Amino acid sequence: MHPHLISDDAGVWRLTADGRRFGIAWPEIYRVIGYALDGITELHFVVELESDAGLVLELHADWSGFQSVVASLSGHLPGLHPQWFATVAALAPTDAPVVLWHREASQ
Repeated sequence: MHPHLISDDAGVWRLTADGRRFGIAWPEIYRVIGYALDGITELHFVVELESDAGLVLELHADWSGFQSVVASLSGHLPGLHPQWFATVAALAPTDAPVVLWHREASQ
């Protein structure tokens, strides 16, 4: 069973079936990366949120809540274009991961 993704005023969270919550607070997000994986019969699109401390939160496009979280990222990360996920959805598995956003030194 896939986890459920949510975002709130504090950050982005992955909720597991047994109720565990794992995530990253908005001010801790340093970089957003996207890529495509070859799933043999289908493509899987993944977005990674990285923190300054090296924490990585993977968000898979087929997980519940993904679209809502994608929509919230643009509102919380200054300069992230509202249609940023279209860049990820256009990737092929052979393409290198794309850095979609990174925190400026002054932020």
